[in-house]
Amino acid sequence: MGALNLAALNLANSLGAIGGAVTLDAGWGTLSTVWAGFTLTSAGLLLYVVTVARVKPVPLRRRRVRKW
Repeated sequence: MGALNLAALNLANSLGAIGGAVTLDAGWGTLSTVWAGFTLTSAGLLLYVVTVARVKPVPLRRRRVRKW
């Protein structure tokens, strides 16, 4: 699980850098990097909320008690 978390962190870090570089290259100024970060963060949060909403909770099985 640790390697998966690290991979997700690296991916998010690289996407943020690319988003900031694209906005700077477009000539929108340094404040545009903040908006690019905000947009990427909002998209990630929306993806998380949709994923959590679609997952059905797993019902807990009742424990059988043996009666002697």
